[in-house]
Amino acid sequence: MLISLDFDNIFKINNSQFFEDALTHLKPYQQLINDINSYGLEVADYDDELAARKMTLIDSLKQKGAEFRNNNKSIYINYLSKACWECRKGDKSITYFYSLACNRDCYFCSNKNQENYNYYVHNQSDVITELNQIKNPETLKAVAVTGGEPLLDTEKLFHILSSVNNKCSMAHTRLYTNGDLIDYNILENLQRNNLDEIRFSIKPDETGKLEESIIQKIILAKGYISEVVVEMPVMPGSLNEMKKLLNVLNENEITGVNLLEFLFPWVNADEYKSRGFKIKNKPYEILYSYTYAGGLPISGSEEECLELLEHGMINDYSIGLHYCSLENKLTSQVYSQNSGVKMLPYEIFSDKDFFIKTAKVYGEDTKYVKSIFDKSNNTDIFYNFDEELNVLEFNPIHIKKLPAHTNVAISYNIVEQQENQKILKEIKLDLTYPEIFEFEKDI
Repeated sequence: MLISLDFDNIFKINNSQFFEDALTHLKPYQQLINDINSYGLEVADYDDELAARKMTLIDSLKQKGAEFRNNNKSIYINYLSKACWECRKGDKSITYFYSLACNRDCYFCSNKNQENYNYYVHNQSDVITELNQIKNPETLKAVAVTGGEPLLDTEKLFHILSSVNNKCSMAHTRLYTNGDLIDYNILENLQRNNLDEIRFSIKPDETGKLEESIIQKIILAKGYISEVVVEMPVMPGSLNEMKKLLNVLNENEITGVNLLEFLFPWVNADEYKSRGFKIKNKPYEILYSYTYAGGLPISGSEEECLELLEHGMINDYSIGLHYCSLENKLTSQVYSQNSGVKMLPYEIFSDKDFFIKTAKVYGEDTKYVKSIFDKSNNTDIFYNFDEELNVLEFNPIHIKKLPAHTNVAISYNIVEQQENQKILKEIKLDLTYPEIFEFEKDI
């Protein structure tokens, strides 16, 4: 077991040097809270009832046979898109947009948080050149076209899909659309271009209902595209209406629904405030400069996503239901930065979350831990002892060799490119003790 350190439990550390090091990593979280407050929004207080509700739902889903992936960040029943399978690492999938222009203006849209948003509303990227620059395109398993709204320029869209088919013929192809512009002609062209999946990114209205015209277009698409998926954020307070909507989609036998954790994309804060939304307590499991532009999770959304999954299981849905959390969207960046890096003997690459991890002891603990390792007959024990800092770093697999109650830090690290070299940056510390540590579960 690991004790995830925050401002409430950091005082469980009884090693002063470890405490100071851990506190350094908590200060950016305080800055994040200050930034959120500057937008006029609040971070939700820790809620025992909400936490218990989440754990009860997870236990119920496990007992009912739901599939848990990516260290419980992704949960589904019946069906999961091939594209979602590849999302965890992201090394064999790619997503393109040629424009961020859209015919809708959803207050929660994350595109406005994208780099160069204003430019790409009025200008197009050169997707064909990007495609031609792919090395080993035959290894790609998933290729997507998104926006904005891609159907605003169908000539460009069909040209891109044709090029994808020629360049990456084995890849699963998908298109994101809000569905407004769908008609028979467009669907026939998408079918002609061998589109595998059409994903309707839709916005229920304030009552949780969908326009009847969009539902009809979703049903229409079934006659042309083999996989028809609906993707939508779950807003806290919409549970009952969302259940009714899922019932309609299940009755019409679409392929699946992606239930997204509802996010605040750092824009339109007044819209969130007026609806009483608060940012999820501890918005990130591990705070870092993630490139994903979606934003911060809203408190209560995750629990309603889980309830909708349970609703689907209780009512024996035939369609797929998939809960995609914010954390699920972040792992591909960590994998991209850390994979392929040669580990030192005291480092491990965690398949759990893709961070590079070590164990550490500090100050007065370093001498006796070092002496234990030095006296061991095990020649496979490698460590790094920094005499100046008085910190000893070693492979977590050896934690069990230490005396009970030893304060051991688990260090989370990520590779960054700085100027002309790559460096390993520590971004988080957890606390553990030899008597509670389980390597297979914790690392």
